[in-house]
Amino acid sequence: MPGAWSDSMLDALLGLKTAYALADSAGRIVEHDGRFPLWVTGQEDELSGQALVDVLPELVGQEEALESLCRGESPFWKLDYLQRTMPNGDTRYLSLTIVRRRSEQDIALVVLVTDITEQGTYLQQLTQSRNEILLLQNRIKEFESRLDDLLHRQFPPSRRNRTG
Repeated sequence: MPGAWSDSMLDALLGLKTAYALADSAGRIVEHDGRFPLWVTGQEDELSGQALVDVLPELVGQEEALESLCRGESPFWKLDYLQRTMPNGDTRYLSLTIVRRRSEQDIALVVLVTDITEQGTYLQQLTQSRNEILLLQNRIKEFESRLDDLLHRQFPPSRRNRTG
């Protein structure tokens, strides 16, 4: 994308596993790098001219926050663990950060999406493990309750307390 970023900045974004888009004050994408569309939509389509809220549905309802960014009232807006399914079926997790950009052109927002798939996958596995542990704990409690009922039916307290 000519003129928007220096080569060293583009290299840094690449190394950070971050894709970018630039948006105007109306919230329309002006330009983006090649990874941005694939990561956020799962397609390699050109997104220039499209509204951010159409490309990133997580922004629906966040219009006031974006306007606040454009006015310079807040430094950034961030949302972690956006989940996307890629065309090959793989799951990708993204961190979305939007910052205000001051320039003489009508580019008001820098939209950064960082690939946090490794962290997201790990968090998903931890959540799944925790849920499985909770299910097992509930099954153990049910089993203990049934066992206790069975013991009470087979060996009522009056029979257990008798001495022989």
